[in-house]
Amino acid sequence: MVIGVDGGNSKTDYFLFTNEGKMISHIRDGTCSHERLKDSFDGSLRIIKEQVDKLLKESEVSYKDLEVGVFGLAGVDTVSQKEAIEERLLKLGIKKIIITNDGFLGIKAVSESGVCSINGTGTVTVGIDPKGNQLQVGGIGDIVGDDAGGAFITRLIIRYAYSSVFRGEKKTKFTQEVLKLLGCEKDQTYLLDSISELYKKPVIHLSYIELLIKYAQIGDVVALKIVEHVTKETANSVVGCMNNLNFDPKDCDKVTVILAGSVWAKPKSDILRDAFKKHVNELTNMKIEYVTLIVPPGIGAVLWALEEQRGKCLDVALKDKIIKEMEIIYGS
Repeated sequence: MVIGVDGGNSKTDYFLFTNEGKMISHIRDGTCSHERLKDSFDGSLRIIKEQVDKLLKESEVSYKDLEVGVFGLAGVDTVSQKEAIEERLLKLGIKKIIITNDGFLGIKAVSESGVCSINGTGTVTVGIDPKGNQLQVGGIGDIVGDDAGGAFITRLIIRYAYSSVFRGEKKTKFTQEVLKLLGCEKDQTYLLDSISELYKKPVIHLSYIELLIKYAQIGDVVALKIVEHVTKETANSVVGCMNNLNFDPKDCDKVTVILAGSVWAKPKSDILRDAFKKHVNELTNMKIEYVTLIVPPGIGAVLWALEEQRGKCLDVALKDKIIKEMEIIYGS
């Protein structure tokens, strides 16, 4: 048996598969991220063990039957964090475990190697080269160039709107629409109040992203400035990840760059994706194959576990069968 775990900041999926690629059981639970739990890494172990215990009990399987476990976990950004959670999960008794940031699952869901740019609520760039070396770029905030993700883009949009009223930024129809979202289109005196109150309740980042795309498409100068900034920074991270891994043209004729997360995948407009690709192509001479991830990245955890157990790549027919089976689960 193998187990694949996709542990995000809001929910976690646990999958139990046979070595032949047949799904035995699945459980969906809340987050197991140490960053969201009061008891941190101990809390991650506590929750993961509770759910894996339940998964195995339902299937009448024991830990000694688990040959490989792949855990893609949000918040595992640094070596010390990886070591801390690995130390605890080794106590489960699974023969072999792989602990990684959940961003890496996006690569394994599509390819054996490549670079994945996550642009969802937050952002991170991860890469696996043809020799299996891994690298994470960013993931801990704008101090390391994480100038993307719905949360950051929303703040940047609001910053430009505020600056267009009280500072020296150009005022456009786009910024006027942002003021409307903030409820201050008629009386800008209360703009500072609206912004300070904004994060006392959940923010719908998609509303701001959709507005940005709408006005960028019609050439609004402020909207285009934000698109340019965000896509250039994400391109810098992707190319930096490539340059620090071994994507030697002798070993690979192209690099697969995977776009994952709601900001990349959900908009029907290509304006963000096209601007990003333009910047990547300007920064590297490598041949790039771009893939927008439409399958759930957690699929990568199971595929990875099965590859580790077999010691080789899965054949296309088996991989497609597993993807289709898991897509049903994720869609439920």
